[in-house]
Amino acid sequence: MKVILDWDHTLFDTNHFKNDLAGALAIAGLPKRIFFETYQEAVRQKNGYYDYDYLKHLKIVGQRHHLSSKKIVRLKQKFLKVMNDGSRYLFPETVKFLKILKKSGARLILCTLGNKELQRQKIYSSGAQKYFSLILITSGSKHKIVRIFVEPKEKTYFLSDNIDELKKVAERFPFVKLILKKRPDKKEAGEEARRLRLASFTNLLRISRFLLEDSKK
Repeated sequence: MKVILDWDHTLFDTNHFKNDLAGALAIAGLPKRIFFETYQEAVRQKNGYYDYDYLKHLKIVGQRHHLSSKKIVRLKQKFLKVMNDGSRYLFPETVKFLKILKKSGARLILCTLGNKELQRQKIYSSGAQKYFSLILITSGSKHKIVRIFVEPKEKTYFLSDNIDELKKVAERFPFVKLILKKRPDKKEAGEEARRLRLASFTNLLRISRFLLEDSKK
C-alpha cells in the first residue's frame, strides 16, 4: 500500500499556525487582524499556485506601520520561533496516525505545496519527517507529482483536504483511491465529496482504520 499525503490542513493545523504568526505582531503593538489583512499581499503567485513569503510580509507590515528596524528584527525572530516549533501544530492524532500506517508496512509519501524553506521548517521541526519514505515540496500541481508514483497494480491512496486537488487526480488516475480530510471551515468540500462518492473523514484515526481495512480488500 502506498499513501500520498498532503501536509497543510491535513496533518498540520495551518490555521493554528497562522494564528500564532498573527499573534507575534503584538510585540510591535499591532493586532492580529493586521497579519490577515496583509497576508495576500505577501503571497506570490507562481505557476498558478500560491507561495507565501514571510520576509515580504514583514517588509509590508513594517513599511505600512512605520516600524523601526529593531522591531522588524524582533518580529522576524518571533516568526522564526513559531516556524521552528512545528510539533506544536500537528493535529493531536497525526503522530499516532503516521505510526499506525508505518507499522502496517505502508509507504508514506508527503507531497506539499508552497515556499520550500517555510514548508521544510514546518515539517522538520515537527519531527514527522521520519515517518515518510519521501518528502516532496512542489510549487506546481500535485497531480503531476502523483503521476510519478502511481502504479495500477499497487493500491495507492491520496489524502488531502483540498477537494480540487482530489478531483484533478481522479480525472487522470481513476484507480487511485481518494480520501478527503474534512475541515470545519470548508463544509462545501465535504458536500462535494459526498456528491462524488469519495471517502471523507474529519479524524485521522478514522482514516487509518479505513486505509487498513480497504487495503485488505
